[in-house]
Amino acid sequence: MKTIDKGQYVIYAAGADQKLTINPTPSKPIIEVSKLDSERSDLFLIEQTNLGTYRELGVSIEDGLAEKAVNVAKIYMDNEPNRYLYENTQNIVANNGNKVAKDSLNFLGIYNTAALVKNAALYIDTAYVDRKDNLMPQYLLALGVEEVEANGVIPCTEKDNHFDAEGNKTDAEHCVHATPATKAYKTGRYLASVKDSVPAGSKTYPGVYDGSIRLAFVEATHIGDSLIIKDSKYTGTKNAKNDTLKIADQALNVATFAMLIKDQETKSFYLESAGKTYVRILNGVPVLTDNIENAAIFNIEATDEEATSNEAIEAAGVQVIAGKGVVTVQGAAGKVITVANILGQTIANQVAASDNVTIAAPAGVVVVAVEGEATKVVVK
Repeated sequence: MKTIDKGQYVIYAAGADQKLTINPTPSKPIIEVSKLDSERSDLFLIEQTNLGTYRELGVSIEDGLAEKAVNVAKIYMDNEPNRYLYENTQNIVANNGNKVAKDSLNFLGIYNTAALVKNAALYIDTAYVDRKDNLMPQYLLALGVEEVEANGVIPCTEKDNHFDAEGNKTDAEHCVHATPATKAYKTGRYLASVKDSVPAGSKTYPGVYDGSIRLAFVEATHIGDSLIIKDSKYTGTKNAKNDTLKIADQALNVATFAMLIKDQETKSFYLESAGKTYVRILNGVPVLTDNIENAAIFNIEATDEEATSNEAIEAAGVQVIAGKGVVTVQGAAGKVITVANILGQTIANQVAASDNVTIAAPAGVVVVAVEGEATKVVVK
């Protein structure tokens, strides 16, 4: 770049008698190369930008609001901020239907805060972030994480001149060159695509919803640059052989995720997975798509809540699920269910004969009360 005036440059090929100009003729290529000594010169401006393609958590954003270092956060839909991703421990749509499949995988789900009470907190575990020349920060999303500290020390093997991190003289066990005998690691339920377990072309496999691959939380151990999945080849249950995923470069694998920025101002993003696939919400079910036009747009917020399970919440409470022209009440056997419209007019009043009751309801907002505990839902 050759300076012509302050902040204005001619772009030319070093060592060659050529410069870059913009061809004004629409029928010809936009960019052309002309002689360096030709009369025509197109001047270019250069502006520095700190905008990244992928979002990195724990850094300042444009308006000066610094995000705190995120360990636990909630991911929500950017255009519907009351809809959050969560661990669907009872798998209402685990087998492409309405049957609860408690023994199936804990698939990734999405819920509306106006309709259900769920724990949406996720543990954000760094996978490939603070690395040299890395432009795509990668994260692991997990629940129920337990951290195990490194155990024991292998002393420095140098004969003398041991120093600590501050440069103070010390012994071999406290030297900066001493190493842990066993590395620190984390265990928990890590989110992963189940695409490796799905038979080619299958549309009825538990890991497939309407022809699209699903994601599930699976038991795994994160140690160093490896994620060791306890069970990786699923048959619709939680039993399979283990597998190890390497996290050592900028290529995403089935358990690492990147946040491809959609809007630089709000930092909304597409949740990207391996193979240029993105999380899509298909009929209320999170799945993967290779068409970014179909992908959901998310955002993220830090939370002080614990990233644990929804099992206790679901076991203790009643689930009310809105559908097309119906509401389904689960876990209310023997209890009185009352359904009313927004004006308070009773639509139905009955005793639940089982733990899975479906009641016809008009489209719009309805109030479902189970033994006096009311929930508002939107029927399609």
